[in-house]
Amino acid sequence: MNAIPQLAPRHRPLRVLSVEDHPIQRKLIEACMQVVGAECILACDGAEAVTLFRNVPVDIVLLDMNLPHVDGLAAFEQMRSTPGRKAKTPILAVTLNEHGWDADEYRRRGFDGLYLKPLEPSRLYSAIDSVLIHAGQPPLFGSGGRARIGAHVA
Repeated sequence: MNAIPQLAPRHRPLRVLSVEDHPIQRKLIEACMQVVGAECILACDGAEAVTLFRNVPVDIVLLDMNLPHVDGLAAFEQMRSTPGRKAKTPILAVTLNEHGWDADEYRRRGFDGLYLKPLEPSRLYSAIDSVLIHAGQPPLFGSGGRARIGAHVA
């Protein structure tokens, strides 16, 4: 079993860029982030996501892969090509997996993790925590976080 590294507590709300074209899914993700006190910045397509990513500081990106105008993979590539530290911002692919790729394939392509829909708050929180910890950031709920997830989910 891997031990959770000791990370400094978060001193401000987590800032999440959520990229989702489906309005109901967007609302669900926003509600999940509000429940845990995270600030959620919403984009409904890949082009808007890239603009927000380049202009607004975020801690993590939740990126739907099937988007209008600029799809998730193209948006991801544009985000990763952003100069400076922003290029290292953790990006979690959120998908029904239309590509048929497994988690290893997403990681090989440079994503920090994969979340397979449907949205379930406890699974989403665990996926976000995993990506944050791997990136050296504090998890959503601090060092003992996973035990507290159930207290935030009805």
